Amino acid sequence: MLSRYRVADVLMRQFTTLHVWDHLDKAVALLLNGQEKEFLVEEDNRIVGVLTREDIIRGLQESKTDTTVGRIAKTVVVQLSLDMSLKDAFEQMAKAGIAISPVYENEELVGVVNQENIMELLMVQEAMKGSQQSAVRSQQSMPLS
Repeated sequence: MLSRYRVADVLMRQFTTLHVWDHLDKAVALLLNGQEKEFLVEEDNRIVGVLTREDIIRGLQESKTDTTVGRIAKTVVVQLSLDMSLKDAFEQMAKAGIAISPVYENEELVGVVNQENIMELLMVQEAMKGSQQSAVRSQQSMPLS
């Protein structure tokens, strides 16, 4: 089913980036004060890693809040493009073991895709498919006048 969609179909344009030199307490504040659970990490205007809720918790357990994001972020980054198949994007992200990826258009960062959003697309499509089937069954069972 994912092969029918492109990365552009689930692109999130509103996202937060953290800098490698940001302290962990900033990531904690963003985690607690918003809906985001994964963040891109940048250095010199380049995405160099990703930071998840699990990374933040692990960082708190192992370090102090004044530790930098760059010390605990995963440095594996899968770069996606808007026209890439969602199936390919999902597979690449899963293979790399990351939950969020930056999306580029003409070498410019335009948004992010995360696995949760991909799963939401699948749930919405499944629900719509189910409601369409229900509507067809209802129309078929209506008596003819």
